[in-house]
Amino acid sequence: MQGSLFKDERKLDESFIVRDLARQVCRQITRRTITKLIRMTNYCLSGDDSELKNTWDEICVQVQDDQSFFWDEYVQTVSNTVAGEVMSLKPHELDAVYLQTPESWEWCDEDPATREPYPVCSEDVVRHIVDNYVLPEAEKWSNPRIRAFLERVSYSD
Repeated sequence: MQGSLFKDERKLDESFIVRDLARQVCRQITRRTITKLIRMTNYCLSGDDSELKNTWDEICVQVQDDQSFFWDEYVQTVSNTVAGEVMSLKPHELDAVYLQTPESWEWCDEDPATREPYPVCSEDVVRHIVDNYVLPEAEKWSNPRIRAFLERVSYSD
């Protein structure tokens, strides 16, 4: 079959395909990461009397308000959770996400004759997903516990 129903509507573009695949993979990892962080209830540093009941609530508050002394530990928890998801990616999914990172852009600018043939680094992929997907989602996320906590903190300032 030579023709296509979408022939007049679409144009084949490898960059678009790679970007779209990478976005889809990053969004799936973000959803799974948030679900895992919601289920984590033993890593809450705001105190026993806090409205916040899980690690995701805590991270959202940290992103939306002031980062606490423990911010690095929260980021490490998010990164470890994302890293677990990245380890299960298929090679083409990992490559597609890597090609969205600043590190890949630097690699693309190098001389093809002398650059490393396969520079993909899972740490770069994890950082990309954390910085561009998970933490921005935490900035937008809300629920009654988060709102109550932020309201209480703003009144005490």
